[in-house]
Amino acid sequence: ENPWGYNPKSYRKFRKNLDEQHANPVPQPETYWKSYWTEERAKDDWTAAPAPKSEEQLSKEKIEKNLAGWPWKGVPQKLLTVSPYAYNYYNEEPPYNRVQAPFQMNEVVQTSKLFTELFRARPVLEIIARHLFQYHSMSWQFFATCQEAGRTMAQVLGFWDVNGNFFGHCEEPPTVKGPHHDARVSLITIVAPVRRPEGPGAYVEQIENIHSLCLSVYNFAENIRNIQFHRVPFLSTRLLALLVPKMRKLENLGIYKCQLIHVGEAMRLLEIIQTDRMLGKEDQVSLDFFPNYHVGPEESHGEYCVGTYGASWDNWNGDSDIAIWAMVTRIIPQARKQGIDFESPHTAFRQWLDKSPCWRVDEMLEAISLFTTDPDYDPAAFAALVDCRNPDHYGNVAKYTGKIVHRPQGWKWSTQRIPCDTCHSSPLGIFFHYINVRPIVDANGDVRPNCTLRCLGCKFHIVLNKEKDHFKQRKRNTIREWLRGDDGEWNDADLLKAITDIENKGIILRATQMDDHRQELVKAGWDPEEAVQAPITERERNQKFSSFHRSPTVDDKRNDPKFMTEEEKRWKLIARPERRHEHGY
Repeated sequence: ENPWGYNPKSYRKFRKNLDEQHANPVPQPETYWKSYWTEERAKDDWTAAPAPKSEEQLSKEKIEKNLAGWPWKGVPQKLLTVSPYAYNYYNEEPPYNRVQAPFQMNEVVQTSKLFTELFRARPVLEIIARHLFQYHSMSWQFFATCQEAGRTMAQVLGFWDVNGNFFGHCEEPPTVKGPHHDARVSLITIVAPVRRPEGPGAYVEQIENIHSLCLSVYNFAENIRNIQFHRVPFLSTRLLALLVPKMRKLENLGIYKCQLIHVGEAMRLLEIIQTDRMLGKEDQVSLDFFPNYHVGPEESHGEYCVGTYGASWDNWNGDSDIAIWAMVTRIIPQARKQGIDFESPHTAFRQWLDKSPCWRVDEMLEAISLFTTDPDYDPAAFAALVDCRNPDHYGNVAKYTGKIVHRPQGWKWSTQRIPCDTCHSSPLGIFFHYINVRPIVDANGDVRPNCTLRCLGCKFHIVLNKEKDHFKQRKRNTIREWLRGDDGEWNDADLLKAITDIENKGIILRATQMDDHRQELVKAGWDPEEAVQAPITERERNQKFSSFHRSPTVDDKRNDPKFMTEEEKRWKLIARPERRHEHGY
């Protein structure tokens, strides 16, 4: 007899019954596997089931799901929207613009006296158009009201197509005469690439179209009062410095999402619109500026370091938030001096700030106003608001000036004025890296300052000028070869010389070489105009340095306590030791 009570026969019988149960399981109710701990866990607020979604939320999720992956590949470009100011006529055979577009909504006759009586008076129409087209957000919203609004404003609109090389015959010599060559300039001139079935033009076409643009401005600069540039390729501030001063009667200038004009060029644009103006009319030009912006893919952790960086294409391992505010603290006061509005919600620059990685735009703009006008404004409060993304204080000045762990340098250095050797201004220390402004102790124990000091705004400006995506460097080099002389001086005054230099310096040949290089890359499986973000580096992948070597993204705004619910604050803003006790460990 087994002293341990083990019976081999009974064990085989037990295994046989167990195998039969596994082979033919007895169906159990749904609540059979619900344990006691599951029921207790569901009682907690932070693990409770979410509230049912409203119809508005469900509808929004459905729309976002249908738009996933936009722009969709394989869709003909002639089916896409042309622009806010032009109808998208569609036809299989040319001419494309003489057939009723099948994608338009049913037309409704307008009975409002605004269209039937008021807009019939040409002077009234021109006055309203001047106010509407001062800001892009106002004009496109008016166009979106009805088709009659578009047809009405078409009377004062002129299109210069930099994709189809059509500039209303303004680029042709004055000797050409005839009914089909009557050049004219409308009250509002829109310069934009209009989509076509063949797709965007090659680099040679783009340079030739820029050449035609320069000819058109040279011939009719005195007649231009309102001109707006939308996504114009190869347009840079160097070229605008040639074109804008020739427009003596210019009142409004709009620049929207041009690839080579980023946020760092705002100060240069404010300077350009004042160049060669009559005495007493230096501030006659109004500027509406939307810098180049990269929406970016949804942030994900994988082979590529992707994210919605907004102001830059790639991760530049710097604090974009503070860098942008370093620029804006100089841009806003200068714009106010010239009577230009960059702060109202309907302006393009303010809308760009709202889309940028910057936190608390409203509070920061108000703080900039107080900081630049009120000498009694506390610089510590301003520095804390600039650094509000820091989870140690989230903009709270009391916490910012208090004791923060792992901050041996303190906070007083961030409220001192430090001269920048690049922009020649004296911003607060918060706009510098502390490692760049701290004194250096040499081998003899002597303390000496750094050789050069450069604020984050100037560093970010240099980074944006050196971006390589979409052949940006090749395009900037082409502009440099065109407008820069052998002596190193830029041509920013002689437009006629720039027009002739396109042929004399072989700029067309240079653009042809760019096209050939692009075709070689396309054959190799990579198109520069469909660039992707750079792969994550080993230093960024290393968790020891990742928190310091990753630029903030637009999606990080969701971590702002201003937009958190009380339940989210309970678990996200509690210090880690306190959170451990809250969980019961």
